Amino acid sequence: MAIRSFQSVGPGRVFEATLVPAHGVIREGGEMQTISMPPDTDTVRLNLVLPTDQYRDYGVELLASDGRSVLTQENLHSVEASAKKSLLVDVPAHLLNRDAFRLKPPCTFGSIF
Repeated sequence: MAIRSFQSVGPGRVFEATLVPAHGVIREGGEMQTISMPPDTDTVRLNLVLPTDQYRDYGVELLASDGRSVLTQENLHSVEASAKKSLLVDVPAHLLNRDAFRLKPPCTFGSIF
């Protein structure tokens, strides 16, 4: 399930998408969650809902369909909103082209975009 919104935040336009893993954590080959980024987007903010909050901090790597690393973020801490823990990951829009991307474990949300 993806919940999307578009807003202006600071210098630039931020498109927000909330990704919720279906039936727990999705492994490779699982359901693909699709996000369509509006034109003139500067940043895509991914709100990654955690099935469980098991770690003090997290690392996320965004991979293109060819396996190339597009973005790596480390030392992410979960935040709580609406009684759910999630990670916030900001991705510069210029890094994203029309492709299928996936998040590498420990945040295994399957394929997105």
